[in-house]
Amino acid sequence: TLMHRVVMPGGTAHRLHVVGYSIAGKTGTAQIFDFAHHVYTHKYNASFLGFAPLENPSIVIVVTVSGTTGEAGFGSAAAGPVFQTVMATALRRLGVPRDVPEEVEEFAQQEKKSSPVREADDVALAELNPPTEEEMREASGDSTADAPTVNLTADPNAPKVPNFVGKTVKDVMEEAASGGLDVQMWGDGLARAQNPPAGSLLVPGEHVEVRFAR
Repeated sequence: TLMHRVVMPGGTAHRLHVVGYSIAGKTGTAQIFDFAHHVYTHKYNASFLGFAPLENPSIVIVVTVSGTTGEAGFGSAAAGPVFQTVMATALRRLGVPRDVPEEVEEFAQQEKKSSPVREADDVALAELNPPTEEEMREASGDSTADAPTVNLTADPNAPKVPNFVGKTVKDVMEEAASGGLDVQMWGDGLARAQNPPAGSLLVPGEHVEVRFAR
């Protein structure tokens, strides 16, 4: 509970957050000692140790960054973001169940409200520059290019990958959230490529990569 308060409002690492999961941790900011001159310097060893999920921890991560300076060199600011990125990726790759699943939908709604102009631009782009036939074939796994590797370990009842190609960032986020899918997205505009292709079965912890372009 004490370590969870560190990432809550008022805590030294209150800006750290992993969507869908509760986290806990402890920041560390240690001044580096200059043994030659017998004084403490203004450089730090910045660190963050944390774990997730809170009630049933599956992963523990320790991040240390040596030689940082200023407030940006404190444990939360220097080591915290690394912890956040690595933890989010590790939880997804290992298929750890979310303990705060409602945050995924909330995140999608916030993105929708924060980018109304981009959303309008993307809708217009869909009309002016739709995906090509080849892009649609690749998204469905029907391209004449190298065929994707078939995942033989997937459960026949596992969720199937939707066809995201041709959709806006907002539409992909909403569809992924409603289906409980983990999606990594790059770029903006319209979805032009995805991996695995549409119709593939997902194994626990696997995510869908979607690339956008204008």
